[in-house]
Amino acid sequence: MFVTDRRTAAVIAATFSTPFLMAVPTVAVADCAQIGSSSSYACLTDDSDGFRVDIDGIDVTIAGDVTVRNDNDALRTNADDLTVVNAGTLISSEQEGLQSDDGLTLTNLGSIIAGDEGIEAGDDAVIRNFGLIEGVDDALQVGTDAWIENFGLIRNVGGAEDPQDAIDLDSGYILNAAGAEISSIQDAAIDFDEMEGTVDVIDNYGLISGTYGVLVDDANTSSQWLTNFAGASLTGTDDRAAYLGGGDDRVTLAGGSILNGGIDLGADDDMLVLGDISALGGTLGLFDGGDGYDIADFEATMISDILGAAFSGDAAVLSFADALGGRVDATFARFETFLFGGESYTLATLEAAFAAPVPLPAGGLLMLGALGGLAGLRRRSSRAAC
Repeated sequence: MFVTDRRTAAVIAATFSTPFLMAVPTVAVADCAQIGSSSSYACLTDDSDGFRVDIDGIDVTIAGDVTVRNDNDALRTNADDLTVVNAGTLISSEQEGLQSDDGLTLTNLGSIIAGDEGIEAGDDAVIRNFGLIEGVDDALQVGTDAWIENFGLIRNVGGAEDPQDAIDLDSGYILNAAGAEISSIQDAAIDFDEMEGTVDVIDNYGLISGTYGVLVDDANTSSQWLTNFAGASLTGTDDRAAYLGGGDDRVTLAGGSILNGGIDLGADDDMLVLGDISALGGTLGLFDGGDGYDIADFEATMISDILGAAFSGDAAVLSFADALGGRVDATFARFETFLFGGESYTLATLEAAFAAPVPLPAGGLLMLGALGGLAGLRRRSSRAAC
């Protein structure tokens, strides 16, 4: 079961609160130390020279009000299957806040702050963040088959001289809960590297914001399934909120969600699913299906709901009434099929469904002009011929 609201997240966080963390054998330790002969380690007082043990399968607890710091990695193990529960603070001024190999399991209730990556881990990482993960480089960098649940803040704070992401991964699942944030000012909020053969899922109930909200490497041929739920916000400050590269991708934008920027589905066979478009907030950019066979599915919209349309080449600007009685204009390029209330149209039959010319708002004209199609603009009215 996925937690998607702050109150439920708070209950989970309370479960992992400091009293719970302190339910380990009380031993007199200097800095972070092993508990007896077990595979467990506890940081019950501040540690100024970092923690490192290169043994598979250990678990480390950092208690509340405890700071583990180092100019190099604050907490590091060159081994697999590390388990960390952090209620304190991990700080590295120059390197990683936490570094491990494959199989990291982390519950972060505190802060992880680093001058390089906040967290760097290998494959099969499980990250549950209720606090802060911050890096000048990637805030969170993991490999394949990652599982990331964010109820707090994951952010990159680097400068323009070396743009980096909030989350950089090869493949996996990301939940961004209501009230949570994944952000980068200078680069992508979420960046998928080169990969093939996986299905990656992003469920967004909170805020995702970057130069791209979601960016997928051109060489990535895996599928990305992105859902922006009601109340969620997806923003790309450099025109595109999402660029999904190759693979059979799917983007779902629920009514009541916010989109700032365009959606570029990239190559291969993709699907764009739009809920109640009249309740879709934000500043909409271009919806581009890319190469391949692409479908735009208007789940909650009938063709009779279209107020006006303009066509040019392989692009269409469609106008709808918004929730405030105004208009929302959306531009679609390189989609082979449009579904309205389950009825299927090609671009040609969609254009044919509109008869007499009708004025279109200037924003739609400008978008088609930017696509190089203004000279061939074909305007149509909202009266469907079907």
